[in-house]
Amino acid sequence: TTDPNHTEHCHGPPPPRTAMSVEVRQALGVHALSKRIRDEAKVLPNGLLKVADFLNCRVDPVLMDSCGALLAGRLEDTKPTKVLTGSSCQGLLPAVSTARHLGVPLVFAHTSVPEAWGVSAAHSASIGGQSHWVSADVLCAEDRVLVVDDIVRSGKTIAALKSICQKAGAALVGVGTIIDSRLGNDDKGSDAASPRFESLVQVSRSGDQHAGDSFEISPAVSRLSVPPFVAADALTKRILEDGQVLPGNLLKVYSFINHQVDTRLMDMCGQLLARVFSGFGVQKVLTAQTGGLPPAHAVACALRVPLVCARETHEKDEQVLTTTYAAASESFTKKKKLVLYVNKECLAANEVVLVVDDFLATGTTGVALHRLVEQAGGEVAGMAFLVEKRFQDGRGKIIRELPHLDGRVVSLACIESMSAEEGITLNRDVIGDCEPKFAAPANVMIEKVLECAKPRDESGMLDASTFLNH
Repeated sequence: TTDPNHTEHCHGPPPPRTAMSVEVRQALGVHALSKRIRDEAKVLPNGLLKVADFLNCRVDPVLMDSCGALLAGRLEDTKPTKVLTGSSCQGLLPAVSTARHLGVPLVFAHTSVPEAWGVSAAHSASIGGQSHWVSADVLCAEDRVLVVDDIVRSGKTIAALKSICQKAGAALVGVGTIIDSRLGNDDKGSDAASPRFESLVQVSRSGDQHAGDSFEISPAVSRLSVPPFVAADALTKRILEDGQVLPGNLLKVYSFINHQVDTRLMDMCGQLLARVFSGFGVQKVLTAQTGGLPPAHAVACALRVPLVCARETHEKDEQVLTTTYAAASESFTKKKKLVLYVNKECLAANEVVLVVDDFLATGTTGVALHRLVEQAGGEVAGMAFLVEKRFQDGRGKIIRELPHLDGRVVSLACIESMSAEEGITLNRDVIGDCEPKFAAPANVMIEKVLECAKPRDESGMLDASTFLNH
């Protein structure tokens, strides 16, 4: 986090990029994980934790990316040069995500020595009675290794990978796992890991002997608040460069938000908002025509949920008012009163809905969209906006009329003040990194193959183990 009083003016130099605060990211991500485990995981008779529906068979990509970011954030101070995991798909996915966020290569052990290696030196260890091999070409004495797995239970996989590190002469600097399981009688969990161990959650048997197969999660699921402002680096930069202040407190962003849409920017903002709300169980995204559609579509795609768009009509449209969910609203930009409505089959009772719009100005549209969900018997998980004009107190109106949303309203570009003379002042208390960390040239794979791939004799085998499949 930066200085809480820090703001950025359009006439000043751009600030250095700062990642979303570790505390904010950790709280949001761990809450998402704990909630999914509580709601969807099952304990099998042998003490195994079944998380196949969202973590290691049918995978929620947003949740997996979040878990990788969390593990990378907690273990980056170990300064790993490589991430190592076993050959199972369960451990491979969190390892890929963690390595990507750390910006280091990933190595995974093979269950046999591929012919394409030409069998140079290799290091092996047994996991579950089966030998796992790592080529000496990809793991050596100079490496600092971080071992990553999805679930640490008996500790046997970690011990085997640790053995491989020792044989390679590499330093094992840490172990990271999504779940530290203490469900079985032989589960050692973190006791088997060294020297540095980090898990996102720990799952253990419930203390209630009559609770059957119930379990306890630490940290426990609790009511979560989101940061009010997550200044999206790419969005705030674009506003400062291309936004124009017009008379009447209007901000002209026609070239990239609400007339011509920068789809790449919109996608990045949608991904960031999806990370913020990934733990809220959102089932639908709701917005109002027309400006809210681009950001709402990006968020819905990132969360992989349906998008509902409330339409506009005039105040005296009796057919709409009697046959749909309808709520009075007012457009600040258009300077007119209107009614927002949604067909009743588009919103259902007990659905969890995220409200998304392009601008938060007076708050009237946000309140109206909430009323539509209320009429349907649903629940609003929160509200997300691209741009907030804080000086118009739209957030205040929402919280006053809907106090249960306190801590559930977030914007990606909060404008504290703006004028044609003084320019735009943005709140940048928490910086959200939505720009890609690593930009690769289009021909990166061609260059890598030419540089590193090796043909093996006359069999037609290509050894790409140092950068692609090992």
